[in-house]
Amino acid sequence: MLENINVKVIEKLEDLRLNLSHLWLLEGIDKGTCNSSTNELLFQALERKAFIFNGALTQNGKDFLLSLEEDTKFNVSSIKNEIKAIKEKNRIDFDKWWHEIFPSTDNFEWKGKKFSGSRSLRIKKEVCKKYFQEMVKSGEFSADDINSGTENHVRNAMDQSLRSGENKVSYIANAERYLRERMFAPYIKLSVKKEESPITTGVDI
Repeated sequence: MLENINVKVIEKLEDLRLNLSHLWLLEGIDKGTCNSSTNELLFQALERKAFIFNGALTQNGKDFLLSLEEDTKFNVSSIKNEIKAIKEKNRIDFDKWWHEIFPSTDNFEWKGKKFSGSRSLRIKKEVCKKYFQEMVKSGEFSADDINSGTENHVRNAMDQSLRSGENKVSYIANAERYLRERMFAPYIKLSVKKEESPITTGVDI
């Protein structure tokens, strides 16, 4: 396609803040001659546009190439809106994990019994957000996996606290280490009965 570049193609690229180098890489990925190691910065830019994922073209990427090849009108605004929606969902998913699912401290009340603690568990929010979003973006785990795994882990720890009389939430790592070491992973498919009554903690959980 590069040999048949015209003004319309250039304009479409510029509308998405891309250039001919991005187009060259996009075509290379489509043909299997290029990958992330070819040019990491260009590759990341195409990932942010949702044109590639896990090293392969997404449907958006294929549609974009097709629109250039056929010189048809490509709805740039719809792509921008989709990218915005993806980013917003990622933000909402992480905020749910941070504010609602992962405990702020190891001080909590569960099924009428109070357990005292002295540790602050939510630390390094921006680092945690980076870990969370990187896992989701790479496809390693979905946001639902991370959230359900963490929720199951915390509830399991609280149930164990009731049975043993010892605060097991105190053994949960701080937020940064928890995500870095994927400590939620073993609990993703764990079946934990959820109570109708809310959890009460010293701060929030």
